[in-house]
Amino acid sequence: MWPNWHIFTADVDNLGGLNIVAARSGLRLTTLTAWYDGTRIPHWISRPGIAVALGYPAGRY
Repeated sequence: MWPNWHIFTADVDNLGGLNIVAARSGLRLTTLTAWYDGTRIPHWISRPGIAVALGYPAGRY
């Protein structure tokens, strides 16, 4: 897990779940699922892009 993983999972839940987040953000469902399940950790440099894709400030994760 990464330090703000719990914020990421809460954001995904609040936005309607993995399928909706994938459709809205353009991020792959398989990648989102791996991040959500904690089986894959996004590189620190990509976390700002993930936050922005979900509609949050770049420093959120």
